[in-house]
Amino acid sequence: MISNQGGISLKADSKAPKSKLGSFKSKVSAVFNQLDIPISIYAATEKDIYRKPRTGMWSELLEDFDIHLSGDVDLENSLFVGDAGGRNASNGKPKDFSCSDRYNIWAERCRQNINVT
Repeated sequence: MISNQGGISLKADSKAPKSKLGSFKSKVSAVFNQLDIPISIYAATEKDIYRKPRTGMWSELLEDFDIHLSGDVDLENSLFVGDAGGRNASNGKPKDFSCSDRYNIWAERCRQNINVT
C-alpha cells in the first residue's frame, strides 16, 4: 500500500501533533490485522520525491523487495484505489479534495516506469 499522508510528520521539530502518527499507525495495524494477508505500507509525509504522483515510493518498494524485472509485478491485474476522484458534493457528502486520482497519473507513471521528480 502506498499513501500520501501530509498531515503526519516524522520530524522531531514538527508542528504536527505526535498523536497523529500514533493514531495512523494504530489504524493501519488494525486494518492490516483484519485483512490477515501479507501487506506493507509506504507513507509519504513530505512534499518530496516520494509523494504521489511522483514515483519515488514505487522505486523504493521495488528496491526493498528486490524487484528488477518488469514481469515481477503483474501491473495489468493490480489495483489502484484512490480518494481523489474529483467528485462533486452530493447527498450530504463533501466534494473530493482533488481530482488527481481520476486519471490515474501515478499508476500510469509506475506502469511505464517513468521517474518524475
